[in-house]
Amino acid sequence: MIDRNDLSMKDAYRIQMGLLTSDEIEQMRQRYQISQTDLAAVLGWEQDLITRFESHLVQDKAHDDLLRRFDLDPHGSKEKRDQCQDRVF
Repeated sequence: MIDRNDLSMKDAYRIQMGLLTSDEIEQMRQRYQISQTDLAAVLGWEQDLITRFESHLVQDKAHDDLLRRFDLDPHGSKEKRDQCQDRVF
């Protein structure tokens, strides 16, 4: 319950600051059928950063902007995903 309340509080802050919520980040991944690890790799981030954004860490504006750009470019994102899926993690 504490973890759920903590995430709700952080998502409320995200909304107030105009950032993607943890659910929105997860929904984006599901839309593109990409894992947390693969999304982090496509964006050039450390492996567990997406996991942390979806569970407890509030992203800064720069990371949020990159996530939004990823979401706006499905064609480029698909090419990056295909490259990423060919790799073994």
